[in-house]
Amino acid sequence: MTQIHFARTIAAALTLTAAAVAQTMTDTMPMKDAAPMTGSMPGSMKAVRQGNFRALEAPTRGKAALTRTTTGYTLTLTGLKTEPGPDLKVLLFAGNLTTAGANRKVAGKYLQVGELKKFSGNFSYTIASKDLSKYTSVVIWCDQAAAGFAIANLK
Repeated sequence: MTQIHFARTIAAALTLTAAAVAQTMTDTMPMKDAAPMTGSMPGSMKAVRQGNFRALEAPTRGKAALTRTTTGYTLTLTGLKTEPGPDLKVLLFAGNLTTAGANRKVAGKYLQVGELKKFSGNFSYTIASKDLSKYTSVVIWCDQAAAGFAIANLK
């Protein structure tokens, strides 16, 4: 009888621990924190282009850097802070948005990198090996409003 009680206690503890780990992973997994970018990257990563965000439709600050890896690219956003908005996406644009309010999301002119689930922090997005030379800007895009919140021109 004692062994059954002990086994049930252990099973309950393991279940609670697994649930706590799963919740922690769910809370932290949507976006991957990244280290701040510098001009050169250690190991197999090399900074290709980078730029600072400037506001279009929403006050925004931070930096974007596109780095080449052995398997493709990594887009890293550091120190990002923008206004909360619905359905925000991170896009690579072919060209530069220069004014707020103009819907420049045209098929073939952008690549959706991922969703922006938090409005501040450091984030990394892995992009499978592609030719990204035509993409010259990173845009925080609001699909619902069809407007760019902010842009970082990559140099």
